[in-house]
Amino acid sequence: MKRQIILLLVMAICAFSAHAQASNYDQLVTKLKGGDTNIDFKLLRFSFAEKTPPEGRVADVKLQTQMATLLNEKKFKDVVKIAEGIHKSNFVDMNSHIMAAMAYQGMSDAKKAKFHESVYLGLVNSVLKDSDGNTPKTAYHVISVAEEYVLLNALELKRGTQAVETVDGSTYHVLTATDPATNQPVKLYFNIEKAGIKPETKN
Repeated sequence: MKRQIILLLVMAICAFSAHAQASNYDQLVTKLKGGDTNIDFKLLRFSFAEKTPPEGRVADVKLQTQMATLLNEKKFKDVVKIAEGIHKSNFVDMNSHIMAAMAYQGMSDAKKAKFHESVYLGLVNSVLKDSDGNTPKTAYHVISVAEEYVLLNALELKRGTQAVETVDGSTYHVLTATDPATNQPVKLYFNIEKAGIKPETKN
């Protein structure tokens, strides 16, 4: 009987935690859409990760490619339409925000372009601040592999090889990139504990 009670308590706590994270995410998205870009973007990302399985945290690659193609073709309204579709279920997708910003800029809608640029920068900086990625202890904490690639672009680094390491019980993606400005290699650590990636997984 005691065992059953403990199990029920654990299940209740987990359910409450998941509900709380979903609530945090929904509330923060509501604030963002209301124009408050001073929210806690790290909490936004982590809350989204807690309530969403790994496979739901990344926008469809085909949609991402389509948006990039449409941007080049200056079909800005179509880019915005795809981005808005992504944001209905995933408001922390960095790529779709920066592409939406560029699309609105192309449509001469400075206000909306600024909004999506601010969201993009808020999401990116929530990973970069307080970390430098140079060691496991100062690794960047990501909720998906897609964030790693966005960060490389933000840091203007060219992607190279990737490895998986476990240090003191935590799992990391170790990316070796190149700085085009100096042509020097750069090694970056990404903590993937919140990304839901198994240690043996390599991408």
